[in-house]
Amino acid sequence: MADSLNLGAPQVDLWGDAGSDIDFTVTLTTALGVAINLTGYSATCIIKFGYAEPTAAISISSSGAAPSTITITPLTGKIAVHIDHTNTATLTAPRSYVYDLTITNGTVTQRKLFGNLNVRPQAG
Repeated sequence: MADSLNLGAPQVDLWGDAGSDIDFTVTLTTALGVAINLTGYSATCIIKFGYAEPTAAISISSSGAAPSTITITPLTGKIAVHIDHTNTATLTAPRSYVYDLTITNGTVTQRKLFGNLNVRPQAG
């Protein structure tokens, strides 16, 4: 399990509308396609204007409360991220943000996914 968790994080760019829910799911697997057991892990997704920006526009964690949430299904290696419309309504659009999805077991934090979050204006 440790070797598969040390693989580099892929870049995946996301698109969404301000004022709409944005949902995505990541499944962590070994090189052989076996689900990584995430028992004891927590996850965080941070969205910023840029990587050098000290403050997050949106910060979500698996230990946080609704409306935006991260749900980990440990035995299947799945991490489901839900960014609620009340949070995306606070984002400036059109604009490109950056995001990181990290996991931690309390000792080691690893980035598992990153990319741009491209926000379009709210549908009229």
